[in-house]
Amino acid sequence: MKPALCFLILFFAVRLDAQVITITGTVIDASSGETLPYATLSCPARGVNTMSNEAGQFIFKIPAEGKKDNIFISHVGFVTRALSLDQAATQGIVIKLAENPRQMSDVVVQYRDPMKLLQEAIDRIPLNYATKPYILDGFYRMTVRNNQPIIDISEAVFSIYGSSYLDEDKTFKLIKSRVDKDEPAFNGKNINFGRRPLGIIDMDFVGRLHGMEILGDTGIHNHQFTFGGLIDYEGSPAYQIFFDQKDGLKKSLYKGTIILDARTLAFLSLTHTMSPKGLPYYSERPNIKHTREAILPLQFDYIYDSTCISYRPFGGKYYLNHVYTIANLHLFSDEAGMDFNPLRSETDYLVTRIDTTDVKPFRKKEILDRNKSIENQGTLNADWTDAFWENYNLIKATYNVDSARQVMQRHQAVNN
Repeated sequence: MKPALCFLILFFAVRLDAQVITITGTVIDASSGETLPYATLSCPARGVNTMSNEAGQFIFKIPAEGKKDNIFISHVGFVTRALSLDQAATQGIVIKLAENPRQMSDVVVQYRDPMKLLQEAIDRIPLNYATKPYILDGFYRMTVRNNQPIIDISEAVFSIYGSSYLDEDKTFKLIKSRVDKDEPAFNGKNINFGRRPLGIIDMDFVGRLHGMEILGDTGIHNHQFTFGGLIDYEGSPAYQIFFDQKDGLKKSLYKGTIILDARTLAFLSLTHTMSPKGLPYYSERPNIKHTREAILPLQFDYIYDSTCISYRPFGGKYYLNHVYTIANLHLFSDEAGMDFNPLRSETDYLVTRIDTTDVKPFRKKEILDRNKSIENQGTLNADWTDAFWENYNLIKATYNVDSARQVMQRHQAVNN
């Protein structure tokens, strides 16, 4: 039986200015008529990268000197295709991508024991990940909703320096950021849902594996791992491993999926949520107890959370690519007079550029305190149009950011 063909239609609007080539468009699976979220667009020659949002929309900015380079569009389940920027700049383009015809049954499975697979993947980290200095440029967006209305937004562009992937003492430089909040929704209380630099750095789990709750020295013994076979991952064979916390543990741990490259055993992705087995013990997690002991008592009932972390190759090594988290909670505080049900917090962090050429550590005065919230450094009353980000790559929001901010401002004006 021949595999069905799927088509990916890419509508391009290309603008060339003095510094960057800006490409905007929408990724659509024509076979189903639905948009394709999280398709990757990259220009390896410039080390830049972006991703389509949940609606399949994207904005990609490439240095103008790269106008003769190719960009590559990839998505799990499709064959990666190359596109000439010269071609994209002169005509509307429709790219047809066939579903990957690779038959996984034709690939020799070298490993079936998930514990041996994971141990070798861990042992190969020094081979698969950078051992020399690098800088990751990234874009970050946090959105907090109460039911549907947006009550908190922050965005930032920043850089992370590491002397190697095994160096846990990475440094964080904030380049530019903006933040706005619907203060009446919080009864004027200073409640911060944002991230500290340390929180973002720690999402790169390969660099801190030994302390990780899933694959760390203790975590790997608290979870049950199951081999899920070979799958296609953006045109290459990959091993799939499922995991869940072991039966009988009276603690809240995780359930999810790990994807390893079948050739190198590099970690390609980790997706996890709280395990149903441990939910009765969720309120006993140390970070929850700490929250409840805060000066302003906050209480919440767990509804749902999910985290997806992915890596991509560059220059023969693998680096962090994308982190997406969702947390749905019933958050309330009698003292503050607040009741959010549900409260939905989303964070998107995308590595938009990788630099490994003669990189230097950040100067001491450039480094942001790892325990200081990014949101506390954001610019209030900033320009909330797309022009604010100038030549920086970003994930296009699925909503009009400026309009969401105006709604919050009107709410505050009425309240005042």
